[in-house]
This record gives sequence, C-alpha cells and structure tokens, in this order.
Amino acid sequence: MLPLPILLFALAAPPTATAARCTTPPAIDGALGEPAWAAAQWSTGFVLAGNDVQPGPAAVQTRFKVLYDDQAAYVAVECDEPAIDQLKAVTPWRDGAVWQDDCVEIFFDPAGEGRYYHHLLVNARGTIYDDYNADYGMVHSKLWNGDYRAAGRIDAAARKWSIEVALPYGALVLPASAGATWKFNVTRERQAAGATELTTWAPLRGNFHQPKLFGTLTGLPTDYRAFRWTLGEPQVDVNRSGSGWATLTLRLPAKNETGAAQRVTASAEVLDQPGQKVQAEPVELAAGAEQTLKLPDLRVRGATEANLIFALRDPAGKLLKAVVKGLATDTKPLSIRLLRPCYRNNIYAGEALREIVFEAQMSAGVRQATAKVAFLLSDAAGKPLARGTAVVAATAKPLSLAAANLAIGTYTLSLTALGAGGKEVATATAPVRKLPPPDRGDEVRIDEHRRILVNGKPVFNIGWYGGIPDADPRPDVVALQDLMTPDVIYPPKSESIGERFRAHGVRTVASVENGRYLYAFNLWQQGKEELRKVCDEWHALTEPSDDMRRLTKEMVDCVRGEPGLLGYYIADEPEIHDVQSAYLENYYKLLCELDPYHPVVVTNDTIDGIVTHGCKCADILNPDPYNSDWDYVPNFLKKVNEVGAVGKAIQVTLWHSASDTHMTQDYGTGRPYPYRVFRNQYLASVAYGAMGFTAYTSAFFMPEPEYRYGLPHVWRELRVLEPAIVAPPPAATVTV
Repeated sequence: MLPLPILLFALAAPPTATAARCTTPPAIDGALGEPAWAAAQWSTGFVLAGNDVQPGPAAVQTRFKVLYDDQAAYVAVECDEPAIDQLKAVTPWRDGAVWQDDCVEIFFDPAGEGRYYHHLLVNARGTIYDDYNADYGMVHSKLWNGDYRAAGRIDAAARKWSIEVALPYGALVLPASAGATWKFNVTRERQAAGATELTTWAPLRGNFHQPKLFGTLTGLPTDYRAFRWTLGEPQVDVNRSGSGWATLTLRLPAKNETGAAQRVTASAEVLDQPGQKVQAEPVELAAGAEQTLKLPDLRVRGATEANLIFALRDPAGKLLKAVVKGLATDTKPLSIRLLRPCYRNNIYAGEALREIVFEAQMSAGVRQATAKVAFLLSDAAGKPLARGTAVVAATAKPLSLAAANLAIGTYTLSLTALGAGGKEVATATAPVRKLPPPDRGDEVRIDEHRRILVNGKPVFNIGWYGGIPDADPRPDVVALQDLMTPDVIYPPKSESIGERFRAHGVRTVASVENGRYLYAFNLWQQGKEELRKVCDEWHALTEPSDDMRRLTKEMVDCVRGEPGLLGYYIADEPEIHDVQSAYLENYYKLLCELDPYHPVVVTNDTIDGIVTHGCKCADILNPDPYNSDWDYVPNFLKKVNEVGAVGKAIQVTLWHSASDTHMTQDYGTGRPYPYRVFRNQYLASVAYGAMGFTAYTSAFFMPEPEYRYGLPHVWRELRVLEPAIVAPPPAATVTV
C-alpha cells in the first residue's frame, strides 16, 4: 500500500483560485498595498515538489492574487523568507538564469486544455525569463518572448519579498478555445536556505512542467476576439552610421482576425532601450484583411542584433497585439541573391544552366544614391567572362549574365552600385562554383521549384523518423515507404545505408548532430573530456571546434559514397534546446564544403524557430507541427514558404501519437489522431509544397489500428499524386 502522504496527494483535486476585476490597474512596482489588490483573495497552501520528496506542506509559505481588466491579467505573489538576508537575486537581464535565483514561476494555459501553456519566471529584482511550451512539458520554446512587465520588492523588516506581473492579453497566445477558466499554477524556487527548495500551489508529480495537473483560475474574461491579430515576420532595411547607431526601416505584416473592422496604430520599440520607439499613422483594416504596415525609421545603437516590441493598439490606446522579435541590425548596403543557380551557389553536372540569374538587393540609402549598377562574372584568375549594366529602376526585377559552357571551377559574380558621374557607391560579390559529377555516391540537390533531385530526377519520399517498419507482413505497404531520418552511423561502418536502399529502396538521412556523436564515436566509453565536450559545445560556441570538425569530416567521409544517402541531419528542434544559431550556420557551411552533393536537414518545432534557426542552417526544412487543429500545419508551411529562400525544400514530420507506445496518460497524450485529421495533414502539407514526410515515429505504426490501416490509404493517394507533385509548375501564359 502507498504511504499515506502519497496516497492523499494522488487523490487530491487540483486547487482553484478566482481572479477579481479591477477598474484601475495596479502600478507594476512590486508593492502590494494599492486598493485594487484588496479586492482579490490570497491563494496559498503551497506543498513540496520534486522527484525525491514526498508531498507535504511547505514550511516557508507563498501566496498569490490575480486581478484583471479589459486589457490584461495582473498577478501578485508574496513569499515569506525567514533568511531574507540570504535572498539570492543576481540575474539582471531578460531570459537569463533566473531559475538560479530565489524566484517564482507562473504557468498558465488560457485554453484550459493542459497542452500548450505560457511559462514565466520572475526574481526579486523583477527580472523576467519566459518561454512558451507544448507537448506536455517536453518542449520549451525558449526563443518565445511576451511583452510582459514585472517588478519585485524586498521587505527585509517583514522577512518577505513580492513581485507583480502584468500579462496583457495582446501579448499572449490565445486560441479560439480561450475563455474565463485557465489552467494555472504558481511555483517557487527557494535558494535562501542554502539548498534549492521547490514548492508548488498545485500538487505535482516530479517537475513543474505538468500542465494536466495545474490548478484552475476562474473569473477571467470570456471574449478575446479583439486580440485575434496575427503579426507576420517584420521586413527590415538597415543603414548604419559611423557613430554606432543603425537606422531601421521597418515594415510589419498584420492580419485582422477579430471578425470586425478595426482602426489600429502600429509601433516598434527597442526592448532594452527605453525611449527608442516609433509609431505609424493609423490604418483601417477590414475583417480578414491583411496589410503590410510601414513604420517610421527607428534608430538603435550598439550590437548587430536588437529585440524589438512590435505592437498594435486601437484608437483609445488599448493593446491589441504585441510580439517581441529579434532582428539582425548589421549593415548590408548591397548584396547579391542568386536565383539560378539557386542551390548553394553551385552549378551541378546534371544541371543545364545557360545564364546566371540574380537579384541586386540594396539598402534604402544605397538605392537613393545609385543611378545604375554594373555586374561582372570573372574566373578564378580574375579574367572577365561576361558583364552587364542596368539602371537602378531595372533592379526591381532579376538581372542575368550568360554562363553557358563554363568549365569546372570557381567564379566570382561582382556587383557595383554607381552614382551620378559613375562614382562608386557600394560593391558586393558572390562566389559561383561549377562542380564535376561526384566521385562516388549520388548527386542530391534542390532546384528552383523546391524539388529534391537525386541524380537529376525529382523524388517524393514517405517514411519515418527513427526507422522503417520493414517487418510489416504487407510487402505492398513496405514498398510505399522510402525515407528514414535520422540514422546514427558508427564509423567506419556505413553499409546499413546502402543495404537499406538496395533491399527496400529506402533513402537515409544520416545524423551529424553534436549530441549523437557521443554514441556514434563511442565518446561515452573513451572518457576523454576534450572529445566529449563536442556534444555540448553548440550551447556556448559560435562555430564548431577543431575536434568537432575532425569528427564530422570522418563521418562525412564514411557515408558520402553510400547509395541511398539523402543528406545529413544537423539538429533536432534547436530553437527549444538552447542551441546557438550562429553555431549551426557555421556548422552548415562546414558540411557544404565537406560534401556539396548532399543536403542538410533540420527539424523545427516552432514557427519562430524556422526563422531563427531553420532557414539559416539547412537545405531541407523539416518542421514537426504537432497539433490536430486544421490550420496548424498550413501555418507552419506558410512560414517556410514566406522566409525560406529559393533552393530550400520542405519535408514534414507529422505527429502520430499513441498513449501506449510513447507517453503516459498522466501527461495528457490521447489516442492517435483520427483518419480524417492525419489525411488532412498530409494533403495540406502537399498543397503548401511539401516534398516528403518522415512521420514521428514508426513505433506508433503497427500497434495502432488507425495508422496500421489508415496510413497506407493516404500513402497510396500520395503515390498516385506523385507525378503531379514533383512536376515543375507550368509556365505562365498570356493570351491576347
């Protein structure tokens, strides 16, 4: 029989708190003496939490209150602290290691479903760390930022400290099911006692990220339609002066999904530079309308990146939507974007290319000073091969240079912006390589139609993340599947790739992830810390170490000649695993040099991750949109199409969930999606340009009747459609 404390814990119902309405919002200063707070009731009764403790009342208690009005919810938390002189409040910067301080954590799910939820940490200084979470606490989108305000206050005489937080509805993810009842929890990490003590309002089993076990917050607004706005990826043009200031020309796509016409004003503000803010003229957007809003130029100082708060407000100043976006602010006065060749700036042996086509991209300042552009293709010795000029107005369309019959080698495309009288304004160059056929293995590349080509032939792959269930007794079903990702290879053995391809026609994406090298090279057995460090270096470094470069070359040399190798798997959901984007960009460049004949694949769990990591470090973007909502998969792929350059392909890892083969019911996993849902996901993905699938994961296939019998029907549909999917789009025709 279970010990009595654990048995009582298991039977305990989640606690409930009620939010109180306020007419005047509290000042966010950490002090809780304002009249507004008197209307709200304290919720307390915190219990111990953690994997190694039995649940029981916390000796040092915590309490909280919640207020709300038409614009935001407000949370106050008060913490008793007998050792107030030992209170730890070190972290001063946003998204720093707040969890290492004495802090409180606020968890809330406005939909009340216990799957997707916001997570916010605040220490006694008012420093914020926040993220957005999914899949029952297993996924933490650390790059997500909310436009929150917080403050802390220490009362040494009373031996307590407190925080206040404002949660504007416009800064939250509010699904259609959001209503008056939220799943909600407040937890505390106490450090002042010397050892970390974890306590929680809602009793939990193990860690804090268990949304199905959160308590309930009631009494909140029922209608959030006014906040249903979508803000797209900002467009930014940068001009930097010698003083260290950069001027940003900003455009912000906005879509009105509120169901009613609305007059709005857009603004942009630098998160850590108070006063650096610009505001656009008001515009009227009809229900369902989408428009790109131009903002006045914004000046930022310092680094080559800036966090900006983009916001929409109504005529009364009410916040309707706010997002925090990290933008690069380094100067690119003039640059070249190659359209043909579109893939890695390489011309392949199987590619018939008669001309080089490119775009001249100019900052606003350069464009204003430019009368015409001159462009030149030269060989490695600097000998001119082709040249041309265009007036600046003509650069709105692609430019081209003849490039037929180029010999194998490296070339340079140069672009010069010329002002009045032929004065040079800016220059840019781009390398172009003509490659021979591969000395071994296949030539795999992406074309201008985002198709994946193997030896010049477009392919459409269907398979699994983790392995192909080739033990299926239905050979016709096995034959429908031909892709596996990722595969951990153990150098110098790589025969499994070729054997899998010869036996079943299955192509393989080989793993080159840092963490998997621990096993691929048996680093866990060697005990050489200088080698084992490569597994974690992408959290701290901006480029691969010499050891990582050596191991990666060994891996690439091992597998690149195998028939059936499709490419390399560089990272799994890097945006939620605290991986440096710059590291992956440089790692990608290394892989391109080591093997120009096989693409690099990345999986992204979040839409923001496609922008921050995916497009920068891979040729095949492989999002894994795990949600059954009808528009969830399309929204992911719309973002790939929006920000992914020509020459980037799309594969999709769809979620095939099963409670008895993956997660337990405690974490909220239900039965597999019904047939109509996963069929819609496959067909919607194809409609948005997907060129393959690696569903997660094959362990769910045979045990689940929905998949064992339903998926082959979908795959057969896709195979019937395959010729149309991989065919190039028809040329546009004009009839007069």
